[in-house]
Amino acid sequence: MKRKALIITALLICAYFLAAYLILSNSIGETVNINTCTQESLESLPYIGEVLAIRIIENRPYDSVKELNNIRGIGEVTYFNIMRKVVVK
Repeated sequence: MKRKALIITALLICAYFLAAYLILSNSIGETVNINTCTQESLESLPYIGEVLAIRIIENRPYDSVKELNNIRGIGEVTYFNIMRKVVVK
């Protein structure tokens, strides 16, 4: 019984540190200004390929990062993964 408790505790601790790492890795680093960046800069973002990068560029200018939700092909997962990596200036 104690062994199971130790294993569960260890797993919870690992999950905590993994979550912290993922949150920090999303918030650290350079941001991309979606109003002025190049197609290549957009394609460096997670889940953004050539087609989405072109759609983002074609719909400029943006007043808010939230407007990316209006781009066909950018769903919740994509938006969640790029929202801390993009800015509007």
